[in-house]
Parts: sequence; structure tokens; C-alpha cells
Amino acid sequence: MISEILAGVIIGPSVLGNIDFWSKHIFPASSWNYFTLVGNIGLILFMFNLGLELERKEIQNQWKASLPVAISTIVIPYAVGAGFAFYLYDVNNQNGFDPPDRVAFVLFTASSMSFTAFPVLASILSSTKLTSTPIGALTISCAAMNDIMGWCSLAFAGAFAKESEIVGLW
Repeated sequence: MISEILAGVIIGPSVLGNIDFWSKHIFPASSWNYFTLVGNIGLILFMFNLGLELERKEIQNQWKASLPVAISTIVIPYAVGAGFAFYLYDVNNQNGFDPPDRVAFVLFTASSMSFTAFPVLASILSSTKLTSTPIGALTISCAAMNDIMGWCSLAFAGAFAKESEIVGLW
């Protein structure tokens, strides 16, 4: 997994993307949308395949143990993100930036701190053949619950930001 990340950083715009020949002839900016599309399709197929490998009974048996762990793993980063957001909001306000709505900013920042790297975790568990073990099922179910709560929080933040934006227009 680490080598895949390093290869992406080296091949991508961070390292080789700064070389004119590479960015104009090998991977021009017009090809980025296609790479994103292929990557997203690959991710969808990988997650679908992972879902086929998981035992539904094992995950159903783990939910009582998964729920408290998932809640604790989202609450702590969420609280840290919210505290950090208050600090960042004040820093941006002092520097003369036009700040967004405070509540929406805090919700977005806190949500962003509470997500897991679910596909990365799934890849690690799949490559080590741990998805069918009790600890693998517990880990996957905790991460899935964590991401569900994180996406719900992000949807709430987006709805709140839209509401404040609409109210600001009137």
C-alpha cells in the first residue's frame, strides 16, 4: 500500500508533474479526467469485490461490538476537528479573509477529521486475508459505521452551508 501511494506521488503532479516534458507529453492536463474516471471505476469494482468476500453473518454478529468502537473513533477526531476549526476560523478572520458561516465551517472541518481511509483499510485487510476473520469483520464494520456517520455529518454540514448561503442571498 505504501509503495502504491509513493508511486502516485512520484508519477503525479507533485514530483514528475513539475517537469514540462512529463506534464505536456506523458500525462497532459487533458488526461486527468480520464485517470480519475478509471480510478473511480477501479475503486468501485474493488469495493464491490470486497463486499462479495465478506460474510454477512460475521458482520451482523459484530455490530454490538462495532457500534461503541465506531462511535468512539468518530467522536474524538470530530471533537478535535471542531476545536481546530474554531482556531482556524479566528485565524482566517484576523487575516482579513471573508470567512464562511462559522457553524458550517466547524461542521465541515470536524467532518473531514473523522473519516477513515476505508478503501485503504479494505485493501490491507484483503491482501493479508483478514477479511474473513473475526478481527477483520470487526475492523471493516467499525470503519463502515464510521464512514456512514462521517458522510451523514458531511451531508448535514453541506445542507447547513447551503441554508446559510441561501439566507445570505436574501
